[in-house]
Amino acid sequence: MRSYLLWLAVVLVGIVLAGCVETPSSMPGPNVRTEATDIKGVDSAGNELKLSDYRGKVVLVDFWFDQCGYCRQNHVEEKHLLEKYKDRPFVILGVNTDRDPETMARSEKEQKLTWPSIADGKWGLNSRAYSVQYFPTLLLVDHKGRLAVKPIEGMPQGAQKKQLDSAIDRLVQEAEQDVAKTTE
Repeated sequence: MRSYLLWLAVVLVGIVLAGCVETPSSMPGPNVRTEATDIKGVDSAGNELKLSDYRGKVVLVDFWFDQCGYCRQNHVEEKHLLEKYKDRPFVILGVNTDRDPETMARSEKEQKLTWPSIADGKWGLNSRAYSVQYFPTLLLVDHKGRLAVKPIEGMPQGAQKKQLDSAIDRLVQEAEQDVAKTTE
């Protein structure tokens, strides 16, 4: 009986301690309208990129990987967004989580992606900074470098897609208004 109670105590302590371990799913996420954590890395051409390089523009950050079907579907929608906001302060920055940059480069070429992606690797620093668990995960950063919408996990559809589209419209207009104020 005593060994059973000791075993039970050890199991209970293990369960309690397991809840304290920080895993990607238990990390805190970023808050809206706070400074976005800078995303840094190298694209498929070997160029160093940072999210902060895009200050002055609204940035849709897309966490994706090659074998993600929803990511590929989302890329089609993102191409439409780039066309819609052509010559306006809007860009897309991908964060690729494939294990190797060669897979990212091949996928970019196959899908004819025209925006850069940073190679982050599996559970890289950028993905961990934003507690990314699902793909795609989208972030929207305003022209001042602040997170504008809570991260969207999975492919936005229905009301969520309308909210994202509306937020992009509003933020692009804000960016254009701020530019107009500084040129007056």
